[in-house]
Amino acid sequence: MTSKADLIKEVAQDLGYSQEDIKRAIQHFGGKASTKAEIHSCLLRWSGYELEYRNRQIGGYKGAITRKNKEINKLNNENSLLKTLLSAAKQVKSVSQRVGRRD
Repeated sequence: MTSKADLIKEVAQDLGYSQEDIKRAIQHFGGKASTKAEIHSCLLRWSGYELEYRNRQIGGYKGAITRKNKEINKLNNENSLLKTLLSAAKQVKSVSQRVGRRD
């Protein structure tokens, strides 16, 4: 009889999952899978739940990234405006010095 660890390793290699994910799937459904079919069953049920959870996390991360990108763009626009104002102030100062004011 093949050991549970060997079955987990074999299923992981067959399906391209990590052994840890397969162990989590088995544990999530009581930890009593002892055949390849039972491990596949646990993995299929767990995958749906886990994928939904991970997709929600990814959606949250994408939302946070979008908010940060908007904030960065806003700051870049403000920075550009400040540079323009500084340049204009320097030009005014230069002109005023040429006409005789020393402010």
